[in-house]
Amino acid sequence: MKIGRKSNLEISASPQQVVDSASPQTNIEVKPQRDLPSWVYFLLFLFGVWNIIGLGTGYWNPYRLLDDYGWIEHDHETPVWIKGEWLAGEYRVCQMPLLPRQQLPDSAHLLCGQGEGENVKDKDAWSPDFIGSVPDHEFLGLMAGKWLAVETHFHILSVNYWGEIDRSDRTMFSWRCQRNSDSLTCKALD
Repeated sequence: MKIGRKSNLEISASPQQVVDSASPQTNIEVKPQRDLPSWVYFLLFLFGVWNIIGLGTGYWNPYRLLDDYGWIEHDHETPVWIKGEWLAGEYRVCQMPLLPRQQLPDSAHLLCGQGEGENVKDKDAWSPDFIGSVPDHEFLGLMAGKWLAVETHFHILSVNYWGEIDRSDRTMFSWRCQRNSDSLTCKALD
C-alpha cells in the first residue's frame, strides 16, 4: 500500500494494520534509541577530562603511562654488540647500560649475548660475554664513560623499542629483542 504525502496514515508493525495518526485515541510514545548505555558516555567524559588534565599538568600523563607499559614505539639507530650468529626471528635478552655522565637515548648501546639471558644473575652487572670479548684497556676506557673506546665491536642497527628508552632510574636495563632481517625489535623487561 502506497501512502501519499498528504495522507495522515502511517504503517505500523504489519502492512495489514493501518493506524490513523491523527486519531486522539492513539497513544504512541516514541523514545530515541541510544547507541551505548549512559555509563559508557560518562566513562568517555572522564577519560577526556583525565587526558586534558594529564597533558596539561604531567601528573597523570597518559602518554607517559602508555610509554611505561610498552605501548609506544620508539625508533633509534643503536650500536649493538652481538655474540655469535643471530638468526632472523630469533629472540635474545639484551642489556642497555647507562654510563656515568651519559644520557639515554643518545648513549644507548645494546649488549646482546647468546641465549635468553639466563647467565646474567645480577641485572645491574655487565654481560660476562661482553667483558670477556673486549681487551682490558678498552673496557677501562668504557668505565671512564667513553663508548668510543669499544665502538669497533658494535654494529649500528635500526632498533624499534617498545617501552620507555629515556630512563635514568637504574644503571642497566634489560630488553627482549627479536632479530629482523635488517633491524631489531625490543620490548622493555624492566
